[in-house]
Amino acid sequence: MSRVASMSRDSLNIDVYHKGVFSPNPLVYFHLDKVPVMGLDLRNMDFKKFKTYLQKLINNRCWDMYYCLKNRSLVDGLRELRDEDDYVRFLDAGFDDDDNQISIYIDDHHEPLLDWIEEEKDEEWDSGTETYEDDVDSVLSDDLSVDHEADDEDIQWPEVVDPFLSQKNLIPQRGIEEEASGKVKKHPIHDPNQKWDTMMPELGMKFSDRDELKHMLTNYAVSKGYSLWYEKNETTALLVRCSKNEKGKPSCPFRLWASPMNKENSFQIKSLIDKHNCARQQKIGLSCYV
Repeated sequence: MSRVASMSRDSLNIDVYHKGVFSPNPLVYFHLDKVPVMGLDLRNMDFKKFKTYLQKLINNRCWDMYYCLKNRSLVDGLRELRDEDDYVRFLDAGFDDDDNQISIYIDDHHEPLLDWIEEEKDEEWDSGTETYEDDVDSVLSDDLSVDHEADDEDIQWPEVVDPFLSQKNLIPQRGIEEEASGKVKKHPIHDPNQKWDTMMPELGMKFSDRDELKHMLTNYAVSKGYSLWYEKNETTALLVRCSKNEKGKPSCPFRLWASPMNKENSFQIKSLIDKHNCARQQKIGLSCYV
C-alpha cells in the first residue's frame, strides 16, 4: 500500500494556477489562468497519477510544480512538488484544517524560484547589504538604434496572485496600479528620439522590444555615471542591477525587472527600485557593466 493510500483522507480542494510567469522581489505570479478543483478524490492516487491528472486538467505538461502553505506569502510559503516525498508533505499541508484547501503553481519557464526566495529573504534580513548567488556578468554597452511607433493603448497591469497579500488586501485583485476612480493608469511609452542624456527608466514604461530598453539603459547609465549590469539577460526577461562590491555582489539598491507584455509585442518595466547609493563614475563613457 502506498504512503498516500494509507492516509485516512479522501478529497482535497485545489486552486491550480498555470500559464503564468513568476517575477521576483517581491515574488508574484503574472498572466495566470486559474482552474479550481473541488473535492478531488485522492484515494489510491500517488504522485505520478496526481501529476498525470494535473497535466490532463490544464492540457499541458507540468514542468516545475509548487504549492503554497496556507495563509503565507509566496516568499514564505512556496514549496517544491517534484516527487513522492514532496507529495506527502503537500497533502499534509492541504489537510491541516477543515477546509481541505491548497494552491498549486505551475512554472513553465524553469525559473530559479528557490534562489529568488533566498535572495529576497536575505534582503529583508540585512537591509543594508544584499547577498546573491550565481551572479552572471555581461556588459551594458550595446549601441543600438531601434525604430519605434508609439502605441496609445491603455495598458492594465496583469493580475497578481499571492494568496497571503491578497487576503490582507495589500494587493488589489484587479491590478497593481488602479486609480481611485477605478480607471486603469496609463503607462509611459519610451520615446527613442528624445535627447539621449535625458532618458530615464520609469515603472510601467513600455518599449518596442528588449533591445530598445537595453539601449535606453545604456544611455541612462552613461549620462548618470552609473555602473549598471545584467543579473539576468534573456529574451523573456531582464534583471538589471547597479554596482558591485569586492565580492562581485550587488552593492546598490537600484533594481529593474522587465519582461514582455501579455498579448502585445512590447517590453515593459514591471518592477523598479530607482534609488542609488553608489559612487558615480567621473569619466563619461561606456563604464556600465552587465
